[in-house]
Amino acid sequence: MGVVELILREEYLVCFFFVFNLRECAKEIKKIVAAAESARSKRKKDHSFWFPRMPVRKWLEGGNEVTLANEDGGEEYAAFPYVDGKAPEENTKGWRLRMAVWAFARWIQTYEVKFAVKMAFAMMVVAWPAYVFPAWYVGLRGQWAMVTILVIMSPSVGGSNQFAVYRLAGTIAGALWGWITWLMAPGNPYVICVMLIIWAYPWWYVYLHTPHARLGTTAILTYLVVVMLAYVNTPTQLSETITDFAYKRCLTMLAGVLVAVFITSYIWPFIARVQLRLSLSRSLFQMGDMYSRLAFLVSNPPSLTVDQAEEDIAHLRMLEKKLRGRSASNRVLLGLSEH
Repeated sequence: MGVVELILREEYLVCFFFVFNLRECAKEIKKIVAAAESARSKRKKDHSFWFPRMPVRKWLEGGNEVTLANEDGGEEYAAFPYVDGKAPEENTKGWRLRMAVWAFARWIQTYEVKFAVKMAFAMMVVAWPAYVFPAWYVGLRGQWAMVTILVIMSPSVGGSNQFAVYRLAGTIAGALWGWITWLMAPGNPYVICVMLIIWAYPWWYVYLHTPHARLGTTAILTYLVVVMLAYVNTPTQLSETITDFAYKRCLTMLAGVLVAVFITSYIWPFIARVQLRLSLSRSLFQMGDMYSRLAFLVSNPPSLTVDQAEEDIAHLRMLEKKLRGRSASNRVLLGLSEH
């Protein structure tokens, strides 16, 4: 019996990819339904507190979209079966050590690790005067600069600059309003409450109905810090005035903003839009590779041996896993590129 020659038409490919995607979507929906039914069947009838049970490492990585996308992918590389005539895969201790060093070097080069190092370095720059000049640091409220860095630093350069502007504007406005409130009626709790309501109403609108939420929270928080510090510390307890509180708040905030912006912009600068374009190009290349292999499998099924088919399927699974991880990374980069 001879080999039947297949005539490849465009309609076949369109139909194949539609049915393929539909089947994969149905499989995922079946998994979700089964998981929901399993959780519902295990639910206790009596009311009680429920605590999730999972390893600490998995809990720490639970919010990482890239980790979630790679959970079902197995290893990062496909384990191709050994075929006679090819060099066997190395599995020596030296090879495993080199692979471990390579994986560690790749992990260090990720923007998450670089951002953690930059954050630690920024905190060290702001905190070291506390060990050299402790009295001056405490009197100047240097810890406010550290809080500012924690709030405004972002993995991307644009995000840090935007948060810095919001922090600067909100802090100056809140400190000025608190200074005016205290000059109107020093130590009067009723005037403080009324001025807080007047001040908080527009900023809560900014927080809830505009994309500039950090601006509203910073303005309200600065007002409370300046006014309440002066209110709870009587002149006999502290020799500082409301003007000193407002001035130190603005000064330490400005120092934290300058340190954060400088480190983000000049030490391993990360521009999310550029990285997103590079990641999208890699995704398109991998999609083209996967499409060509799928088209080859559809158009040439009789010419494939069992070993070749298994090898192609393993490679397709590897490409699918990489595409899922790349898609999750693109979503994260897209969120960072909005600033």
